[in-house]
Amino acid sequence: MKLAVREYELLQHVAGSPQMLRETMLEKIRARARALSRVTERAIERSRLADERREQLHRAWRVAKEKRLERERKRERGRAFGLDLDLFDKY
Repeated sequence: MKLAVREYELLQHVAGSPQMLRETMLEKIRARARALSRVTERAIERSRLADERREQLHRAWRVAKEKRLERERKRERGRAFGLDLDLFDKY
């Protein structure tokens, strides 16, 4: 626990503030999501990555794809009722 707290404090020190740290982490998450949206299953299979890393990438790609499809379904259900559900999303 002490090690985790110390690592968090170091991250905060480097970032400058909790808000800056949060924004940096959210930007990293968005960048990964954008990168995964451009990847195809065939590209993953043809990559020269180690088998373990390739499997991690494939799993992340599947999860991102499922989340994207769920968000699209949610938006479609909202449109059917005349709602813009994106209004409630902060990011």
